[in-house]
Amino acid sequence: MQQNTKLLLLFICFLWACESSSESAPEENLAEASVARQQAVEIQTVPVRRAAFPLQVKTNGRIRARRQVELKMPVGGQIETFQLETGRRVAKGDLLIALDDTDKQLELEQYQFSLDDAEVAKADMLISNGGEANVDSSVSAQRLEFINKLSGYNKARHALQIARRELEKTKLQAPFGGIIANVQVRSEDLLSAGQPLCTLIDPQSFEVEFSLIEQEAVRVRSGQTVQFYALAAPERHYTARISAINPMVNEQGLVQLYAKVANPGTPLFEGMQVAVSIEQRVPDQLIVPREALVLRSGRTVVFTHDTEANLAKWNYVTVAYENDAEVAISEGLEAGQQVIISGNLNLDHDARVQLIPQ
Repeated sequence: MQQNTKLLLLFICFLWACESSSESAPEENLAEASVARQQAVEIQTVPVRRAAFPLQVKTNGRIRARRQVELKMPVGGQIETFQLETGRRVAKGDLLIALDDTDKQLELEQYQFSLDDAEVAKADMLISNGGEANVDSSVSAQRLEFINKLSGYNKARHALQIARRELEKTKLQAPFGGIIANVQVRSEDLLSAGQPLCTLIDPQSFEVEFSLIEQEAVRVRSGQTVQFYALAAPERHYTARISAINPMVNEQGLVQLYAKVANPGTPLFEGMQVAVSIEQRVPDQLIVPREALVLRSGRTVVFTHDTEANLAKWNYVTVAYENDAEVAISEGLEAGQQVIISGNLNLDHDARVQLIPQ
């Protein structure tokens, strides 16, 4: 009887063990099947490198001609020759305007006659003082000075010089080569003395005028290269070099800078708005491509590749600097780590990955 009871208990335990085994097996099989079905995400990686980071500072500015002048006539009169045309290129010395100089010519002739009379009187006085006519060295320097004054020679010669200068003022010539802008008179006008005529701009003196905050300005050096383009023509880029830095910070915390345009082109105009880009190098930075950055729950994450386990590991990072192609990381990564730059948009922590040979 006791033996039968023992056999019955053993049979019941056997059945219980079988049921337990049959109940747990599906869960284990499902987990194994899930892992088997999980596809490894194909990725590409690059190492985190430590180097100087090329920081791009961007701002806006304007084109200014360092050499430009508003031209005026020093004397008034009727225009006789008119060569002013907006947009016209001129060379240094080109005639722009000539006034009717009839009266000035007559004045010059009158002063020339006065000088001739004074020279005759001077010659007579040289002879009467023991010298030779028209030979200044034939008398002493002291006596010659007395003769020049008494004969009226000095006064007549000075008056003739003034008359010649007044005649020259009836003609306006280009003081330097450039482009004529803002013509304010017409060919038939009667000009008054000091009347503005036009502006002459030297395009070879074009420079970019812009401002930076003081934290950025302290990194800029004279002679440094900057890139810019006109907002009206963004397809064409230009190079300029820092020519001057105003050593003052204004009330807005800005520093004024000037960069001379290396090869000014036709589409550039005085006052044109431009976009400026300056590259500065920040030393000793951890650098990764911009493609390595993804957002998770509003935070910046970079996935790294665990090469032994072939798993993706996410790392919260802090971005110190950035440009169009790369970012500098101040926290969250170490030099030499392999960061994932493709296939990382939908990755999770510890996701299985497969490296694609580059």
